[in-house]
Amino acid sequence: MARLACFGLVLILGFASRGAAGGLYNPSDARSAALGGEETAQTGSVLGALDSNPAALATMPRAEAAITFTGALLRGEYQKDGDTSHLRSNGFIASGAVEVPAPHEWPVRFGLAAIPDLTLDSDWRYPDPPGGLGGATSYGRVTHHSRLLSVRTTAAVAVRVTRWLSLGASGGFVYDQNLLHAPYIFQSQPALAGFKTLLDLETDGFAPAFDFGVQLHPTATFTAGLSYRPRSVIHTTGRASGNASAQLQSLGGGFALVDPAFRYDAEVRTELPQRVAAGIEWQALEKLRLVAGIDWVDWSEAFDQLRIHLTNGSNPAINGVVGADSLTDVAPLRWRDQFIYRAGVEFEPLEALALRAGYSYARSAVPNETLTPLTGAIFEHTVSAGVGYQWGRYHADLGWQWQLPAVQRVGTSLLLTGEASQSSLTLSAHVFQLTTGLEF
Repeated sequence: MARLACFGLVLILGFASRGAAGGLYNPSDARSAALGGEETAQTGSVLGALDSNPAALATMPRAEAAITFTGALLRGEYQKDGDTSHLRSNGFIASGAVEVPAPHEWPVRFGLAAIPDLTLDSDWRYPDPPGGLGGATSYGRVTHHSRLLSVRTTAAVAVRVTRWLSLGASGGFVYDQNLLHAPYIFQSQPALAGFKTLLDLETDGFAPAFDFGVQLHPTATFTAGLSYRPRSVIHTTGRASGNASAQLQSLGGGFALVDPAFRYDAEVRTELPQRVAAGIEWQALEKLRLVAGIDWVDWSEAFDQLRIHLTNGSNPAINGVVGADSLTDVAPLRWRDQFIYRAGVEFEPLEALALRAGYSYARSAVPNETLTPLTGAIFEHTVSAGVGYQWGRYHADLGWQWQLPAVQRVGTSLLLTGEASQSSLTLSAHVFQLTTGLEF
């Protein structure tokens, strides 16, 4: 399993760049992306099976190896105090999976995969609004960059119990990376609440991850699927450093003489939410297939708050104020649970050619009261289209998703000192996927 994790990190992180902010869960297969992102009841895709429902491996007509390349074009606008900042960001990431052949008389199938599980990457440059202790601290026009990247490396097994029932499970490791480079306001630490500093934080870590699934095949033309992913709790470790010069100068007096630089060892506790997904796939006509699905994501428990624990502080003055060389700060997130509704249609005008279209909707999980550009996962409506072609043992699929422009406005922010109050955020994105596969 450790070798599998290393394989996944080399494959995925070697390709990883800036992902789409707000993209969060994107399908790993171009066919699924074109069909509104529905994967739970899909048939015939090793990537789709290991990304959503391992039971689907049991009904694959032949063993397959596949890889998906995903590119994203993100556009955003942030307005605050009459200033408008624009975001132009492009990203690229990859995923791969293979079904391990088993003897033909066995009703068991195996699979290996390395798949991005969750991506949230925001990279802005805009004026830091006055705030912090005293309400007048600003670090000027600076970069505000945050990243949450989770990658799963997993092994799966599926069994076709009867003609109409398939069961599957997968297990492996999820790698999580957290990055924050921005002005940060301490939210709950008793001695520092409201204190603003430039912060450069980077942590990463591993945790176990599992998936469970079932597929029903009551007829030759109808498939229903159900899958469950338990939550994963990841304790990531790394370092944190920063400079509090603007805050200290704003406080004046003896504070202006304090060394503003600091460094800590850092630990961030990240929870990836539990998910339940259900879907259907129906061969309505000889050349026409319909799919639909619904997912539930338990954001309210996983993303209720962000906990940062810092130890071995290097700055004696800060240690003296806190009373120790370690501290813990908890920032509110208060995300809402999310239902994602998906639908798609696939038409095959020729035996080897498939045309696809889809749509999905999910209410934004981010409440206005804790929204900032760095947590801008606010997309709701997504339209999609794609095409697939198969020649012999090879196939190629193209998928496109347009995450329509979404707008959220902040009235009074729950974050201390109110820098995010009276602001608005607009985001849109185009996501392109190419999946190539080989049957063997």
